[in-house]
Amino acid sequence: MQLVSFALAFVLLFGLCWCQHVQPCTESQNYFITTTTGSLGCDSYEGDIVTQWLIELDDNTKKVHLVFTSFETEAEYDTVSIYNGNSVNSRLIGSYSGSLVPGPFVSSANSLLIIFESDDNTEGAGFSAEWNTFGASSPCFNSMVTQLTGAEGNFGCDGYADSLYSSWHIIGDIGERLVLTFDTFSTQPNADFIRVYDGSSDNANLIAEASGYDLPPPVTASSNELYVRFVSDAQTTDSGFHASWEGLVEYSDPCFNSTNLVLVLPEGYLGCPYGYGNNVETSWLIYIRGDFKVHLDFFSISTEEGRDTISLYDGNSTDASLVGVYSGTERPPPFLSSTNSVLLVLNTDSQDTGNGFTATYHQLQVVSEVGCTESGVFTMAEPEGTIGCDGYSSGIRLEWNIESDDPNQVISLSFESFSCEGDLDYLYIFEGNHLLATYTGRDSIPEDVISSSSSLTVRFITQTDSLADDGFFAYYQMIARVEEPVDCMTSHDFELTDFSGDLGCPGYGNNVNVTWAINIEPSFIVKLDFTSFGTQSIFDVVTIYNGNSAAAEVLGSFAGRSTPPTQLSTSNSMFITFVTNESVAKTGFTASYTSIFSGTDTVQCDSSVGLALADLSGSIGCDGYAPNIDSYWMMTAVEGGIVELNFVSFDTEEEYDVVTVRDGSNSNAPLLGSFSGNIIPPPLRSSGNKMHVSFSSDSSTELSGFEAHYNSIANNNTDVIPRCTQSEHYELSEPRGQFGCDGYGNGVDSTWIISLQPGQQITLTVIRFDTEELYDYVKVYDGELARSPLLITISGHHTPPPITSTGSSLFITFHSDSSGTYGGFIFEYEAFVKEDNSCSVDDSHVLTDPFGSFGCDGYADNVEVSWLIQTPGYILLQFERFETESNEDLLTVYNGSDANAEVLAVFSGNSAHAVSSTEGAMYIVFTSDSSVTLHGFQCNYASISIVY
Repeated sequence: MQLVSFALAFVLLFGLCWCQHVQPCTESQNYFITTTTGSLGCDSYEGDIVTQWLIELDDNTKKVHLVFTSFETEAEYDTVSIYNGNSVNSRLIGSYSGSLVPGPFVSSANSLLIIFESDDNTEGAGFSAEWNTFGASSPCFNSMVTQLTGAEGNFGCDGYADSLYSSWHIIGDIGERLVLTFDTFSTQPNADFIRVYDGSSDNANLIAEASGYDLPPPVTASSNELYVRFVSDAQTTDSGFHASWEGLVEYSDPCFNSTNLVLVLPEGYLGCPYGYGNNVETSWLIYIRGDFKVHLDFFSISTEEGRDTISLYDGNSTDASLVGVYSGTERPPPFLSSTNSVLLVLNTDSQDTGNGFTATYHQLQVVSEVGCTESGVFTMAEPEGTIGCDGYSSGIRLEWNIESDDPNQVISLSFESFSCEGDLDYLYIFEGNHLLATYTGRDSIPEDVISSSSSLTVRFITQTDSLADDGFFAYYQMIARVEEPVDCMTSHDFELTDFSGDLGCPGYGNNVNVTWAINIEPSFIVKLDFTSFGTQSIFDVVTIYNGNSAAAEVLGSFAGRSTPPTQLSTSNSMFITFVTNESVAKTGFTASYTSIFSGTDTVQCDSSVGLALADLSGSIGCDGYAPNIDSYWMMTAVEGGIVELNFVSFDTEEEYDVVTVRDGSNSNAPLLGSFSGNIIPPPLRSSGNKMHVSFSSDSSTELSGFEAHYNSIANNNTDVIPRCTQSEHYELSEPRGQFGCDGYGNGVDSTWIISLQPGQQITLTVIRFDTEELYDYVKVYDGELARSPLLITISGHHTPPPITSTGSSLFITFHSDSSGTYGGFIFEYEAFVKEDNSCSVDDSHVLTDPFGSFGCDGYADNVEVSWLIQTPGYILLQFERFETESNEDLLTVYNGSDANAEVLAVFSGNSAHAVSSTEGAMYIVFTSDSSVTLHGFQCNYASISIVY
């Protein structure tokens, strides 16, 4: 049955109005609805019918929000189709059948068309839906930027439109830091995204990104501003999200102000990694809900001996058993609580302080509230967990049933300890009714076990006349099934040439050496993803090489229980080795690989690609591009060289189609710059021999694209950055240089002092930064000593903006704790003498760089200052600030090289807009009268490419 494409004909032909409630659908009908809310659907239906509902609102500024509350139709045969408009000629949002509830859905205009069609066979229970309407001014249904202010508040979307690009700029109270918390979250996975930026726009650091149905963790800003962007694609939408923010006083750090904190997550970290203050009494209560114990590990401690103390209690208050009081630098031993609570209290005096302390904790499952003292049966359905008895009584029978709902998974069981009375107390492992293994005694730890199905049963039986012993502890994982297991009981060499495939060892023998050589078609690179991992720590090692043999560059070596990150080759070959020793064998590992196309030179960017470029020089870019592109290029220079990138043309949609350049081989490397619009970016150089360039476009406007040339050049920097394996002190006095740690060891405390000539200042730039988050950190002080004002503390993988001293000295410290180490950091510094921008006397300037800045930091009476800008392209002039005496102190902008050219603009007062020339010259003159003077102005200019 054909639906006429306009509402009046619909009414004339079919003449029915929906009665606003769900009823049985016994025959074909057509309904025309204009009300702003209501319900529709079929409370059961018969075969061979076609029923249609057209919701078309009288107010064309409104949109329709449709939510299904139930859904049960014959799968594939009885379908509900939803059109984004008032006819079947409108865009089809989707067709749905079966028992999965679809939606919700939002129209892009004031109408939605819903059509239900059943075949002539099975009838079903039907479906029901509700609709309401929203104004077009909502940021959830129209792309816009909304400003929110205050110390606290909330926002969100109860449903949202497709093709949305909305933002919320949140401004809290000055002197506070904002914390953003999500209360609900439901967006289309990998399609509709929330992105949170640490500042006033999307040019700030991206600190969180979320998509799907998992509730994101809280996000904390470094200041009183956050910028939240919500982007949806052109397909299905979902029920949206709700979030709230609150301001925290910046100095309410629990290490500097007495605070009581409660930690309820199953694992986490705590402590004072950046030091602590005087007269502080702060407590951390770890409280895990359920039958769990708390395992606490101290990573570091450095407090004033005997004066600044950490007290540890085995319970939830200071009335609980005191485990110990710790101070100084001797690290406390690991601790396992007897209940589900642990309390730490930091007490400091009014004298000296130390470097602080760090600790981590995680939950351990308890068999029962009183331990393994009575029989019981337990079902373990989590993807991973622990089982066991921390001691046990005689005459008990315990059973753990580990069961996965996914038939494509198997169970991996790994023992950490085992000690029971031999020949009396037994541990049995069953798969169904089949006995896999039996263990007793205390001489050795059992071998790992892998089931062949999705369930495993562990049974522990002690005799009535046996003696109690230490018991056992085991860790289980639900891992993907490998359909064709590889024989890793002996050494093998495998050749893999398919476009994609699987590899690994689900179980392995001792003293084996297994290799996989992946060689795919030229113009492709190899991407390797691990799906499970469990080898003997330190001794049974997987190594990945960036080439076709073990002589190639090592991408990474891995052992233990942590799943390695994704590995990416730079050519069409990858070589993997697995080498084991003569002792314990664990569960092994599984991985899959895929091929990614790589190439060179600019192309029409019609689809997303990932390109690893083998040539040492060439061109990259998009000679035009399609919507929703997400592409990248990875360039590699010669060993010891660097990559230089020069843009020759640039034309993308401002803010929405973005080129991002990073100083390394992937999207997690330090940011060199993000660019959009039509201003040619400045030349860029990597600090090492790799550079990563990505381009993403949204779903709307497409422009001419961009082109850039890259080259491998020698690194003329003669500074050699050492690996920091021990504490050192360095003094730097040259006007420019580099320093840092190209990798580092544990327990390092190194310092650098930069001391230059009086009258000079220092700009300190982070070239790359990669340390253990919170525990390994750099501090920069504005002076010659650690008691000088602290400018910044840096830790993790964040690259802050350049740091500027107020005088001629900087003092930098680096501390690493006793655990993990990372890639290190490199700083670059340069001396400068601040320009006199006071505009106190008549002056003239000529500017020839393709981009720059100038202005008057205040000005005198009766001055005339001019600037002549000469560049190859058009000139765009933008103002950061402007304040002159209105109508008296004037800034005049000419479209040419002198005051005889056309006047583009004359500014005075408190505002000035952007100005663009039509040629490669712009002349700017500032004149003041003999009376009032104000703060002046500051502006930036850039050369704009001419795109034909």
